[in-house]
Amino acid sequence: MKDKTIKERWLSKDAYKERWSDRSDALLSMFSEREEMDRRWTFSEYGCGPYVPFTKVVAANYDFAVTTYDLCEWEHGNAVLDLNTKSFIVEKTDVCVLSGVCEYLNDLPAVLDRLSQFHEHFLISYVCVPLRFLSRDKLYLPEIQTRVVKHGWRNHYDLRSMVSLLSSLGVISDLAPWNHQTLFYVRRYQQDL
Repeated sequence: MKDKTIKERWLSKDAYKERWSDRSDALLSMFSEREEMDRRWTFSEYGCGPYVPFTKVVAANYDFAVTTYDLCEWEHGNAVLDLNTKSFIVEKTDVCVLSGVCEYLNDLPAVLDRLSQFHEHFLISYVCVPLRFLSRDKLYLPEIQTRVVKHGWRNHYDLRSMVSLLSSLGVISDLAPWNHQTLFYVRRYQQDL
């Protein structure tokens, strides 16, 4: 499939890579370094794909429940969900995991707002538009073209904008670079709980 802007590309197992578990491991480590891991945490892995990378990392380290969601049902029996729909209902869990998902959302702020009704903690990866491209139109156009055409991404936040967006969701407890991405751990504000 050449057109990466259409969601049908994610209905094929070939669109997923098993090595994405490294990113899930980094996200779980970020969480476990800041939270008491002797409590019984529950997680929701969105965009789980056929390899369920976050679920596998959790299973290798802890005995926590992980609910999985994706655009189609895979062999492991995940729930089917399109986060680009206006109104959706998901199971309440402690932690929302959006690893390699946010770039594909039409309205990231609206999706995060909706998910905040179901989760207290967020583990997110995002490929930010490099700040050096924003001040130079000649560089910015090819960067956005790559994001849109090569990857099929639907939103384009720089790091400052992403930090601002996530700060409106809650407290950013940690962030770290990972393979040209930024990993975020966000706790919802206490008055929202």
